[in-house]
Amino acid sequence: MNCVFPLIKKAIEEGNITVDDIAKSVGEDVVIIKEKLCGKEDFIINEAMTINMELFPDIPFKTLFSHYKTD
Repeated sequence: MNCVFPLIKKAIEEGNITVDDIAKSVGEDVVIIKEKLCGKEDFIINEAMTINMELFPDIPFKTLFSHYKTD
């Protein structure tokens, strides 16, 4: 998966979290979450805040959701 959020990508690659964990935390389908992580769709603010608070509480919101574009 080509994730545009470096810290989330690292957590997934290291096995600390799964896309399914993220999907469950916001009550969304895994396919939709993958599209959002890849930058094809945007997270709504409530989803992003929930992900931050529930799964990455020690990382500042702005840091967690900083991203880079993949072409």
